[in-house]
Amino acid sequence: MLEKISTFLIVFLLSFSASAESLRELIEVGLQSHPSVSAEEYRVASGEADMKTARWQYYPTLALQFNTGDRSSAFSERSFSDSFEDLDDNNTTTVSLEQPLWTGGRLRGGLDRANAAFRDASGGLEQSRQNVALEIVQAYGDWLSAILRVKGWQESLAIHRELIATVTRRFEEGLASNSDRLLAESRLNSVVADLVEAQAGERVALSSLSQLVGREMASSSIDIEDILPETSEDIEGLIEAALSLSPAVTQAQAQTEVAQADVLVQRSSTKPAFFVRIEHEFGTSVSQQSFKDSRILFGVRTAFGAGLSSFSAADSSRATYQSSLSALEASRRIVREQVQREYFLKSSFESRLQSLRDSLSSSEEVFASYRRQFLEGRKTWFDLLNSARDLAQSSNLLADAEAAYLVTTWRLAILTNSLNELVH
Repeated sequence: MLEKISTFLIVFLLSFSASAESLRELIEVGLQSHPSVSAEEYRVASGEADMKTARWQYYPTLALQFNTGDRSSAFSERSFSDSFEDLDDNNTTTVSLEQPLWTGGRLRGGLDRANAAFRDASGGLEQSRQNVALEIVQAYGDWLSAILRVKGWQESLAIHRELIATVTRRFEEGLASNSDRLLAESRLNSVVADLVEAQAGERVALSSLSQLVGREMASSSIDIEDILPETSEDIEGLIEAALSLSPAVTQAQAQTEVAQADVLVQRSSTKPAFFVRIEHEFGTSVSQQSFKDSRILFGVRTAFGAGLSSFSAADSSRATYQSSLSALEASRRIVREQVQREYFLKSSFESRLQSLRDSLSSSEEVFASYRRQFLEGRKTWFDLLNSARDLAQSSNLLADAEAAYLVTTWRLAILTNSLNELVH
C-alpha cells in the first residue's frame, strides 16, 4: 500500500518531464556512486581477508633459517682473512614447522575478533548507505520546498504586477493616492526579494543533490514524488523494526563482541602456550663432511610482557568491554528517539496539511472577494494588498508542510525498513 501526498502537487507534476528521475531513483544512484559507500565496501572486503587470516592461525607455521660462519675449533689462531674465506664452506639451513597445541584462548579470541570486526564493517556499510539515503531525502525535500515556494512567489508576483497596473491606472485617473502606488511598489519589491531567495534555495538544494548522486542535477530532470512509502501506525512496532534493522545498533553490538574477544586475547597473554615443532637442519662442516639433523620438539612459550603489563592490559580490555556495553544501550536509545521524533512529526504534518490546504483555499476566496469589493468601493487598497500577502503566505506554508511531510515519511520508512526493499 502506498500513500498519496496531496492533490496540491499532482497538478504541478504536469510541468515536469516524463523522463525525470524520482526520489527512489535518485537514492539508488546515490547508493551506487557515493564515495563513502565505496569506502565502506572496501572496509568490508578487508574484514573478509582478516577473517581468513585469523582462520589460518590454526595451521602450522613454516620457517626457514640460514646461518653461515667459521666452525674452526682453533678460530683464535686463524687470521680474519682465513675465516672469511671459509664462510662458504660452513653454511647451515634450518627448516621448521611449528603447530600450536594450546594458546590459552589467543587463537579463538583472534578469530572471534575478526568475525566481530567483519560484522562491524558490514554495519558500517549499511550505516553509510542509510546516511546517504537520508541526506538525499533531505536535499530532495529542500528542493521540493524551494520549487513550490518559487511557484508560489511567481504567482504572487503576477498578482502584484496586476495590482500595480491597477493602482497606476487609478492614480492617473485621480482615484488613488501616490501613497497607494508606493505601497503597492513596496509589496512588489518584497515579493521579488522573496522570489530571489526561493530561487537561491532551489540552486543550493540542486547543488547538494548533485554532490550526493555524483552528477549535475536540474529541476527539469527531477520528478516530484507524489507517492510515498507506507509506514505503520504502531509506534512500538516501528521501534522494534528500527532496532532490528539499525546499522548503528549492529555496529555497536559488533564492537561489543570485538571488545569481548580482546578480553580473551589479553587474558591468554597471562597463560603459557604449548606447541610442537619439527626441525630439519642440513649443511656442511669444516671438513666438508655432510651432516643432517632432524628433531621433534614439544615446547612451552610465555609472553607476559614487561613487568605486570599483561595483567594491566587485561584490566584495560575488560573496562573497554564494559564501555562498549554502555555504548550499545546508548545507540538503542538514539534509534528509539529517532523513530519517535519522525513518527510524531509525521503525525503532526498529517494534521496540519488539511488545515493548510483549507487555509489556502480560503485565502484564494478572500483575495478574489476583496478584489471585487475594492472595485465596488467596499474594501480599501490596504485590505486588498494584505489579502494578496496572506495568499502568498498560505501558499508558502503549505509548500513547506508538503515538503516536510515527504521528508519525515521517507525518513521514518528508511529507519524502519530494509533500504534495498524500499528503493527497489
